[in-house]
Formats: sequence, C-alpha cells, structure tokens
Amino acid sequence: MSDDDRQNALADVMELARLLHALRGLSDEVETLLADAMKNARSSGLSQVLIAEAAALSSSRVSQVVKSDGVTVPRSHVNDRVRKISEWPAEALKPYRASFSGRMTTPPYQRRRRPTHASNE
Repeated sequence: MSDDDRQNALADVMELARLLHALRGLSDEVETLLADAMKNARSSGLSQVLIAEAAALSSSRVSQVVKSDGVTVPRSHVNDRVRKISEWPAEALKPYRASFSGRMTTPPYQRRRRPTHASNE
C-alpha cells in the first residue's frame, strides 16, 4: 500500500466519522422536532392514539412527550425545518424509510359529527 493509499484510507475514515457525528446531531434535532410536532398535534385536538399511530410509538410514550415541560416551537417553524431537513438526503434515506411502520391516518380525516338531538315538537 502506497503512502497515497494510506492517506486516502485515513481521509475516508475521517470524513465518515465527521458525517456520523453530524448525522447524530441531526438525529437529535429531528427527535426534538418530532416532540414539538406531537405537542402541536395534541394541542390542536388530535388524540394521543392517533398521534401514536402516525409516529409508530406507543400511546404512553406520546403521553410522556406531550406532557413534558419545555417551550413548544410553533408548527410553522417545525414544518419549515422538517421540509429543509427532508429534502437534501431524500435519495440516501429511501432504503431506511421502508422499515418505518407509522401510518398517516389523515387526510382524509373524517370529523366526528356531534349527534343532533331530535326536537320534541
């Protein structure tokens, strides 16, 4: 192995370590954004069961998250940040997304209508 080969091998190690470190940081940010999104969804009236199904989490975990302290980021900020994060690695993430078991049950979301009471006329 030549000196150039060794140097290139070391450069690969360093670059991949740098990428892994950055992705772990990104993972932490995405986890925080998910918590904010769940809090926003709950505060908008969605049930914890529905949120849990969409996030592929247990209802008890969603309950822990939505009841936790901390300032919730506005939905518009969460949405903007998620869009930016999701766009750039889309192709690279495709193989990993296939194993996600969450289900988006809305839209269409059938609103439950309040029962109308028949008048006693």
